[in-house]
Amino acid sequence: MNLDLTDTQELLQRSVRDFVTRELPYDRIRALEKDGGWDVALWKEICQQGWLALPFRSEFGGADGGLVDLGLVLEEFARRAAVVP
Repeated sequence: MNLDLTDTQELLQRSVRDFVTRELPYDRIRALEKDGGWDVALWKEICQQGWLALPFRSEFGGADGGLVDLGLVLEEFARRAAVVP
């Protein structure tokens, strides 16, 4: 069984990592944790990127991705401690 990421998955991972590094500085995370809320602006950006549609079939408006693709996105947001729903 080959567990290596595909080129597309590696690109996705790098894209999400670059996005959260750029859009989610640590001072923003600390402020959100202090307030006890979640980042509405960041959530809107995530929705616009289309990452939430990854695991769904295109016939339903999705991106025909899989759970590995979605897992890569979630891993990068967890790595940066993103405060989103």
